[in-house]
Amino acid sequence: RRHEVAAAALRAGFGAMGLEMFPDPAVQSNTVACVKTPKDIEPASVVARMRDQYGILIGTGLAEIRSTTLRVGTMGMTASPHYVLPTLGALELALRDLGAKCEPGAGVAAAQVVFADAT
Repeated sequence: RRHEVAAAALRAGFGAMGLEMFPDPAVQSNTVACVKTPKDIEPASVVARMRDQYGILIGTGLAEIRSTTLRVGTMGMTASPHYVLPTLGALELALRDLGAKCEPGAGVAAAQVVFADAT
């Protein structure tokens, strides 16, 4: 249940940020999320910015989707508000730093609702 809630919170945060999930929602995992980056934003730049500026580690997609997606884990200890909320906050900031248009706090607020409703 914890993984399910954390994944739902992460997906809600991505949605509030205007990011599109990959792949189709019918086959999404509760242990790792894959999200498309905004047009003209390199996933590797987001990963580097989050790591270097905000101290948060995420990954790019794999193989042929490496240049268009990001991966964020929600398994083990990362399946909690203690990890999901700071990750979304850092992602919002990193995307803005790189020129994307996203409302500061929108993703975090959406995820907080999911966590609050799950308790």
